[in-house]
Amino acid sequence: MAESPHTRFKLNNFIIDCHNMTIDNGDKSVKLPIKVFDYLKLFLFNENHIVEHEDAINRIWNGNEGVGKRGYINAMWQIRKAFTDLGADCDELFKTLPKVGYVLTVTPEPIPRLAVPAPTRRWPLLVLISLMLLAGLASYSLIQNRKFGPAQEQIEDTMKFPALTSVTNFQGVEEHPAISNDGNMLAFQWLQENRHSGLYIKDLSDSKNPLRLVSSGKYQEALPIWSPDDTALAYVRIDDKNQCQIRVKQLRTQQEKLIDTDCGYVEFKKMLDWSPDGRMLLYPKRINGIFAFFKYDFVTEKTTQVSFPEKNTSDFMGIWLENNQDIVVVREQAQQYKLILLQPSGQEKSLLDYKESITGLTRGKDNNQVFVNFSENGKIATYLLSFNNIDAPELKLINQLSGASGLSFNHKTNELLVAKHQSSEYIVQRRFDSAQIVRRVFSSNRDLYGQFISDPENIVFVSNRSANWDLWRQNEQEARNLTNGIGTVNFASVSPDGKHFATALVKEGDDKQRLYIGNVQDGHLIRVDTGSLTPTFPTWSLDGSLVYFSAIKNNHNGIYQLDIKTSTTTQLTFTDEIYAIPAGNDQLLVSRTNEDGIWRFDINSNQFSQIVTDLSINDFGSFFIQDDELYYLTRTKQSDIIKKYQENDNDAILAIYPADSVRKYFGISKGDSDSFLITLNSIYDADIFSFPVTF
Repeated sequence: MAESPHTRFKLNNFIIDCHNMTIDNGDKSVKLPIKVFDYLKLFLFNENHIVEHEDAINRIWNGNEGVGKRGYINAMWQIRKAFTDLGADCDELFKTLPKVGYVLTVTPEPIPRLAVPAPTRRWPLLVLISLMLLAGLASYSLIQNRKFGPAQEQIEDTMKFPALTSVTNFQGVEEHPAISNDGNMLAFQWLQENRHSGLYIKDLSDSKNPLRLVSSGKYQEALPIWSPDDTALAYVRIDDKNQCQIRVKQLRTQQEKLIDTDCGYVEFKKMLDWSPDGRMLLYPKRINGIFAFFKYDFVTEKTTQVSFPEKNTSDFMGIWLENNQDIVVVREQAQQYKLILLQPSGQEKSLLDYKESITGLTRGKDNNQVFVNFSENGKIATYLLSFNNIDAPELKLINQLSGASGLSFNHKTNELLVAKHQSSEYIVQRRFDSAQIVRRVFSSNRDLYGQFISDPENIVFVSNRSANWDLWRQNEQEARNLTNGIGTVNFASVSPDGKHFATALVKEGDDKQRLYIGNVQDGHLIRVDTGSLTPTFPTWSLDGSLVYFSAIKNNHNGIYQLDIKTSTTTQLTFTDEIYAIPAGNDQLLVSRTNEDGIWRFDINSNQFSQIVTDLSINDFGSFFIQDDELYYLTRTKQSDIIKKYQENDNDAILAIYPADSVRKYFGISKGDSDSFLITLNSIYDADIFSFPVTF
């Protein structure tokens, strides 16, 4: 498709936003599915704004005439409906060209994008700096004699990577590719809008065979794994109570067996594997607040723990090697990841040092090979990792993609299969009393978790605009990178006076996540000592004199209070609390890692009282207090709902969005006196591709 440097277009009274996949008319907005919006973009970019049926089938549905014919008819219907719902006369806007296609009768006008200056190099002076923070903020000393480096430069694309071949191209998310051992069948998870994810099998040897549904469709089901003889699939099921089950289904008889419950499941992560000899299954379970791997023996029907991560770490992706003895797992510590080889003797060997993200793992051709995806220079790099010499593993770059997750190796064809996601988030500032949008923060990348500053008006947010997850500040005139690649920023909290932010990150060259206080104007950071604790998700007290954060001690999360003036850290809670915000009068509102809800915690009496039951574990930071009112996010199968807490148990509904529209974890936050911020998912699509591998 011929693209344009512009991402927004005006069409009469309508605004078409190519990044957010929306059509807006004043306060009203309609979001389109990705392939429908791709069809709409053809009208914007094609010569004379004509879209021919055959051209659309070739460019959007990869030439699949059966799927494409239904696809473009449905897409045109959805486009017409969207404009009609927004007040347009579609019979005048789109005209039918008999036996040819359609034509857009109005010329779209490109809307210039806001210029974003490139991040600048900052080389602070190596001197002792003392910062006095008003309203109770205390003094700090900047004693580190090192330079804050510039953003990491992207590696030039000097390699020619193998071309991708489309394997699935359906509406929705096709994920967790699993190739049968004979190389002829592909099992995968397919998540469609407003439906549970189901498991499907595609016949790769005969494209005319229809997809085969192998799961019930009643529950969320994921992670299909073939038995070595290709007669059964093991998979994960999430039931109505959000409990994780490991199950095995015999494909010939349709019989199912429940293997275990209370397993660990994280979306898009390979957390289940079948040993090559067919005797054992490998999967994680939560033990004392962390993930560890267990194996199930089909002969003895016994379950045994096989990985033993230390506190503050978790093992959550794993595969057997060809000898049915060794296991490779992904180990996480402070949101950094490494590969570990586990041997039957209990000995552990490091194969790959800490990376900011590992998204795929699968076996190679022999016992000393694995393929692995990890984040590198803003893209996902696929490597062949060989460890014939365990003390000096070798990495060979195979491919480099955006949004890649999941890996499966076809031994028959020497191809890798990967799920390629199209992901994007943007931030909206919205009025409390209406659906009016005050402003948006969006780019061609991912912008999320906004924090509002009122004087002057700025939004501080996390973004990967610079090939790293950095903290940015943006107003109506400019956007500025505050952290410039010195570490991966996942979340930051702005102080009450709007002058400083707190974040927990691992700086380049460090091996531990630490707490930092930064200047909102120029990004200068000061490290705050938290002793042996690994801090996460810091927030501020109402007067800015304290920082609350979560850390693990004795295998349990708890909330800690750091007094900035005295540098004293005090543990406040001990029962798996992960996030806290102040609620006045020595009280906090907290969420937990292992239970849905929000609790009011009295610091003086150490007493908890649950006030909200339907805040999901995955939305543990999606609540805030503004003007003494509590707002929080809850979800149903059909909708994401923002509510205002009321003590009479009749919480008021503030806003409703389609299911999975709001970003997980920190999807909402406070704005000014009459608005709030929300991080929205603008793209929800993934397809499975293959590419050849040479050894």
